[in-house]
Amino acid sequence: MNITSETLGGRNVIFDYVLEDIPGGISLDKTRIPSTLKYLGAGTLLNVNKSTRVAKFVKTARCVADSADGDNVRVEKGHLFEAGDYVTDGYVVAEISSITTSEDDYDILVVGTTLVNYATGVVLVESASGKAVGTGATVTVTIATDKTITVTDPSGKAAGITVAISSAADDNLAVSFSGMTLSIALANATATKNTPAVEIQAAVRALSSELFDFSQFVLSGDEETTVTGTKSGVMVINSPYKYDPNAVLKDTVNVELSNAVCSAVVRGAVRESALPYPVNSALKALMPLISFNA
Repeated sequence: MNITSETLGGRNVIFDYVLEDIPGGISLDKTRIPSTLKYLGAGTLLNVNKSTRVAKFVKTARCVADSADGDNVRVEKGHLFEAGDYVTDGYVVAEISSITTSEDDYDILVVGTTLVNYATGVVLVESASGKAVGTGATVTVTIATDKTITVTDPSGKAAGITVAISSAADDNLAVSFSGMTLSIALANATATKNTPAVEIQAAVRALSSELFDFSQFVLSGDEETTVTGTKSGVMVINSPYKYDPNAVLKDTVNVELSNAVCSAVVRGAVRESALPYPVNSALKALMPLISFNA
């Protein structure tokens, strides 16, 4: 059923329309909720694990003017960040060492790594330790105990293809691409024929496809000759975020309740100006089934 809302006095309309939500509701992960928060507002971006039906909320904050520097970043009040969280400005990932809340008009995020972009209006998004900022698609395939091969496409266009690695029938490295699978058959006796950053990378870069540019692929990892069966993985877009959003909280939730059951919209349209927490273009791009209207 399509639900269309019009602006009513005293009501903050989040959704212009809802085309699809997750049937039966989901559970909200409350482990990351600040102790002072009582309600999580409708319109909060969520990352929903559709297998476990558990939702993680996405933390964001909007920068305000006159930050002292990239280590003391002023943001609008009302965000959900806490000391110990990680944050990214799209250029670097930094840990929040402390938060100054004594100012009336803004909070100050004190970070351990200097942010590059903290201009007015920039939206900071929660990241995680070990996350890195960068474009592209990548996959790391474990080929043997403690040995891996990583394949990266800097353009990101190869996201979705499968990388399948096996041992060749002879001592010759063989690489091919068919359908949506990049197959790498390692030389079965001479490990130096299988150096990822040299021999395998050169062989992959010699491939051609109308979908993406193999000549820009980057490989790294370990030399190996014996792979039991075929080891594989799917190339995915690199994300610097802790949780990539795939749904929007439909109704405000009382997080003080023992069982925070909620509903999540996966297809529809929201009014961006009415959302409880800011979003940026990168977050919107991760949610192609949600339209963000003015």
